[in-house]
Amino acid sequence: MLFNQEVYRQYIHELRTHLFGDMPFEQLIKNIANSHRKRRFVAMYLLQDKTLFHTYYDKRKELGLETMFNQILSTLFYQKEEHPIKQEIISFLDAELSMIKGSVSPFQIKEMMKDINSFILYQNKNYTGMNSF
Repeated sequence: MLFNQEVYRQYIHELRTHLFGDMPFEQLIKNIANSHRKRRFVAMYLLQDKTLFHTYYDKRKELGLETMFNQILSTLFYQKEEHPIKQEIISFLDAELSMIKGSVSPFQIKEMMKDINSFILYQNKNYTGMNSF
């Protein structure tokens, strides 16, 4: 399984429309502490673009996203050898292990992995045979 940015963006667009309609991303970020669903969506949203990922990573402290980035990065680097898609996402984002600034629980890694697996199923179901990055 390989990470396809075009398919991933389509997946995020469909998920966002289904869950939040046309709510602006900045508004989603402001309310993530009060909504499990928003927090999980925002974490996945940040993976769709390298520039977006690094822009928000740089602003993580002021936006209160430190824990989220630790969760994202810890999930990507945890057992990455067993999951080629994680390796592809890490490469695509130019993510580094040194970007992790705090620990996360096994539950947080499992939760994020569920969301990545949901994308894998979406891609397999809807876009098999497309060129991948």
